Amino acid sequence: MNQPGTLVGKRLQWILTHPALASSLVAAALTGLLCGGAVTLPLFSDDLVQIPWLECTSWNELWTGPSPSDYYRPVWYSLWRILGAVSGGLNPLSLHLFNLLAHFVASWLTGVVAASWAVPYARSSRGRATAACVAAALFAAFPFARQAVAWPGAVYNPLVS
Repeated sequence: MNQPGTLVGKRLQWILTHPALASSLVAAALTGLLCGGAVTLPLFSDDLVQIPWLECTSWNELWTGPSPSDYYRPVWYSLWRILGAVSGGLNPLSLHLFNLLAHFVASWLTGVVAASWAVPYARSSRGRATAACVAAALFAAFPFARQAVAWPGAVYNPLVS
C-alpha cells in the first residue's frame, strides 16, 4: 500500500544524496546567509573609477588594454557590461547580486569537484554528497581560499588558465 508522504520522503532523500543538488543547496544557503547583506552596500574603492571607465570604453579598448587600476580582466568587465545592458545600468544592487551569484556558482562547483574526487573513497552517493556539501560549505564560508581552485581566477584573467 502506498502511504502518503513516502513519495515526498523519497524525493527529499534523493535530493539530499545527489551530490550536485545537495551541494547547490548548501552553497545557496551559506552564500545567502553569510554574504547576502552585501546587496545593501554602496559601491566603493576602485568601483567608483572602473564603472565610469567601463561605460565610456569601447569593446576594442576593453579587450586590448588595462583598466584604470591596471587590471586586465576583459571577461569580467565584458560580463559587467552585459549585466549593465540587461539590468538598465551598473548599480550597486545588480553588481553585488552578480558577485553573489558568481560566489554561489564557484562554491557549488567546488562541491561538484569534491564529489567527483570522492568517488574512490565514498562507496555510496550519500558519502559523495557529504563530501560535496563539506567542500561547498568550506568554499562558501572562506572565499579567500579561492586560489586553490583555478577556475574562479580564470574568469577574471584568461591568462591564468
